Amino acid sequence: MAALWPHGEDRALKDRANAYKDGIGFVTGVVVGTRQESCAGDPTDRQADGTVPATTTCFKASVRIQENGRTRLVEVGVPTQVTKSGFGVGDELRLTRFPGETGQPADYAYLDFARVTPMVILTALFLLTVALVGRWRGLLAVVGLLIAYATVVTFVLPALLAGRNPVLVGAVSAGLIMSVILYLVHGLSNKTTTALLGTLAGIWVTAGLAWWISTAAHLNGLVSEENFTLSRLTTGADIRAVILCGMILAGLGILNDVTITQASAVWELRSYAAHLDGRQLFTSAMQIGRDHMASTIYTIAFAYAGVALPGLLLVDFYGTPVTQLLTSGGIAEEIARTLVASIGLILAIPLTTAIGVAISHGATAAHDAATTGAATTRAAPSGAAGQQAAEPDLASRPRARGRRAAI
Repeated sequence: MAALWPHGEDRALKDRANAYKDGIGFVTGVVVGTRQESCAGDPTDRQADGTVPATTTCFKASVRIQENGRTRLVEVGVPTQVTKSGFGVGDELRLTRFPGETGQPADYAYLDFARVTPMVILTALFLLTVALVGRWRGLLAVVGLLIAYATVVTFVLPALLAGRNPVLVGAVSAGLIMSVILYLVHGLSNKTTTALLGTLAGIWVTAGLAWWISTAAHLNGLVSEENFTLSRLTTGADIRAVILCGMILAGLGILNDVTITQASAVWELRSYAAHLDGRQLFTSAMQIGRDHMASTIYTIAFAYAGVALPGLLLVDFYGTPVTQLLTSGGIAEEIARTLVASIGLILAIPLTTAIGVAISHGATAAHDAATTGAATTRAAPSGAAGQQAAEPDLASRPRARGRRAAI
């Protein structure tokens, strides 16, 4: 990580991107009134047949804001698409403030809904649920999640902007995150080490596949407004790096779930069936892993399908052929993420199982050797006294009664 750490190279890009922000600010306000008016159509009003209407209905909102200790009303235009999704009096909005010319008032424009209050409530509900159900282990998982986000913000994002190798950035950061989270949540044990080694193996498999498919399929990421904006501010190569690193990080959580479950299966089987040899233990644990694998693949597939649903609806609306649909930029990226993450976690199951069998076998052998050594170091009784002590005292044993005495 030290070799990949950015040393301020990303600051020049950020300074260039933020140069336009002088005097521009953001305020939050409450809608107190709405009205409609007729206005000229623009490209955002394009109809299904591709034409732009000459006139359309525009929506205006009167928003009460507080600025510099003063309350005032400002009127802003609201996109038609926003009003169709649910918009009315009492909604909180975020507005962009543009400074006016000398002696002129500032201008305001609609930016987004203000979602602080509902998001805070939902976050508090999540933490309460984790604390009630998971208790300390659940809270430790939340701490691990915060560490993961801190790693992404302080290392992954600056490193990608600085042009570091995306495969190394993704794999190294994922390995660090999992090392901290696993030992923090599950403690120091052979089982946790097994899960960590299996996770690291899965991460590198995922990284290799992500690098290959992003290159072979030319996944450049230029399928959304955010990616186009980032491409203009940086370079096209940086967008490909973001896609590649994103594939590595995307399946990290489900990969961890698979490996810790598989490691637990190996150690529980070893605990309750110590007579199993390595092959039998591997076979039994893999049976559990296969059941988990099937449900996990469904989870990944439906998760990505849900994210890509708006794009799928849009493509289906225009009647795109299935082959073209599945190989189009946005859909191909989602399919690639799904398949790369799935292959990584599938291979992580036998890898984790094999690692667990090897470690548990070594731990059992070491325990047996220690037990045998301790037994042989005890001084054996010698002479007649020793022989007398070694012979069982049959007279002192309680006599068996009833039917068991005759057996």
